[in-house]
Amino acid sequence: MLLLLMPEQVHTYWEDIKEGMERALPPGVPDRPQRILTGLLDGSVQAWVSYRREGNKTIVDGAALTKIDVDEILGVRDLALFCLWAIEKTHRSTWAEGLKALLDFGRSKGCNRLTGWSDVPLLIDIIRDAGGEARYTFLTVPI
Repeated sequence: MLLLLMPEQVHTYWEDIKEGMERALPPGVPDRPQRILTGLLDGSVQAWVSYRREGNKTIVDGAALTKIDVDEILGVRDLALFCLWAIEKTHRSTWAEGLKALLDFGRSKGCNRLTGWSDVPLLIDIIRDAGGEARYTFLTVPI
């Protein structure tokens, strides 16, 4: 299950978010953790935690970061999935359920599409299975 954290819950998960984010995002921005933490605390960036129940225990197995972006050129609102990672081994069904939660959230915020990038074959397959597009490659060059 994917749970949207409220800004006041971010500090509880911040160390896990920071560690996963640093593994998942390409290098290049020295103050990135502080910028993202600021966005999480002011609500402009959303943190999602994937978890499962085992008896009375809650086990966090992944997390994601999103941001609502407005593309003024195309006139669309994007729910940008800019970071996604697994903390523990996860199942395909976990990420498929998570995608549904993200799509529902984006719809509730008036977004036209979910955007992001990944080189993880499982995620690409899940997006394709959901009727999404997975042909483009994110390009970046440090300056």
